[in-house]
Amino acid sequence: NFGPVESPTKTIRLIDLVDNLRVVLAAIPYVSQASKQKAIDAMSNTHFDSELPAAEFLGSLPLVSGVSQASGRVRDAVFERKDGICSVQAALKPTTWGTLATLPEDCRPSETLVFKLMTQDASMPASVEVNANGVIKWVEGSSDSWLSLSGLVFPALSPGWPTEL
Repeated sequence: NFGPVESPTKTIRLIDLVDNLRVVLAAIPYVSQASKQKAIDAMSNTHFDSELPAAEFLGSLPLVSGVSQASGRVRDAVFERKDGICSVQAALKPTTWGTLATLPEDCRPSETLVFKLMTQDASMPASVEVNANGVIKWVEGSSDSWLSLSGLVFPALSPGWPTEL
């Protein structure tokens, strides 16, 4: 709906996963017809629009002084913990590079981890450490205007972790 004239709604189907599954299964000679039909029925009854399960905990990421969220980003800087796994979602604009944020005690790794993360200069990622004390720190690489922490995913050091599988 651009301008004064209303446009009709049109849906364009990009891919049909069930049809693609039928083609793949047809090419596999050692799968029984009953198993093929069972797989097609299961895929046909799947709803891909469902929400992901909620995190056990979701909180604001405590940023250090001199670090702010990059403007124009759609989500606040947060960390979350789900099933013993911690993750961070943030796009930051530091005025000083070094320590960026500190994670709470229940969302920290057991040892220092190093991640390569995206910056404004996509050709030169930044190295970021997450220390066992929860400090998230820029170590080296691009120090352009913004840094994404989306990609920090690690097991949290918490009671019962690591666990036997």
